[in-house]
Amino acid sequence: SAFESAPPETRYKAKRRAVDVLCAAAKPAAGATGGADADPDAQASRHRVARRSLAATARVMRGAAAFAALKSGALQNALALMAAAPKDRNAQIAGCRVISACVADAALSTHAKRSPSFAGGGALRAAAAALRRHGAEDASLARAAARAMWTAVHLGGRAAQEEMFLSDGAATVAPLRAAMKTHAEDASVTEACCGCLLASALGFELGRDAMAADGARAAIEDAMRATAARG
Repeated sequence: SAFESAPPETRYKAKRRAVDVLCAAAKPAAGATGGADADPDAQASRHRVARRSLAATARVMRGAAAFAALKSGALQNALALMAAAPKDRNAQIAGCRVISACVADAALSTHAKRSPSFAGGGALRAAAAALRRHGAEDASLARAAARAMWTAVHLGGRAAQEEMFLSDGAATVAPLRAAMKTHAEDASVTEACCGCLLASALGFELGRDAMAADGARAAIEDAMRATAARG
């Protein structure tokens, strides 16, 4: 095709333009959180476009396209759409997948780590909220949310680890344990939940002690043994 035969620089510019368009389309409308002047039909249409564009953004976040997406506001748009549409399961899954894509490779992780969305805990809170609201209903969402939380803990550092154990982990650790129990037959959900919990306590004594005290460590061990037994 003409695209495949084009010089690398031309292909990169074309991909960058496509990513820019997707990211722009994924941005929630100004009145996405409601309001007396909002047109319901127009707002619903705009929301569908934003959700589909966000899902497409998550799919293309690989290599150079991932850097382009981050620079074009993919992460901020993901968090904004998740906040604007908390009941929309597909929007939550798409947003969580964008968060998880930020660790697609080491160079991208280093770049993403500088984002205030990770350092400030916004990504962790958004993914945890999605898990609390929808995790019991949908294994796909539980998996996506747990992976996003794992990513947020990895990139958020000690501040994210500390946030995981606020209020005894009621908003974070508890829904991860609930998802492990509800979707016990799904190895990918177990892996994501255990990975997030273990990362939360890695090199963090307060976290290790909290997990030992509330039984989370034992729950992880039980879940991993059960998964191994199932093959």
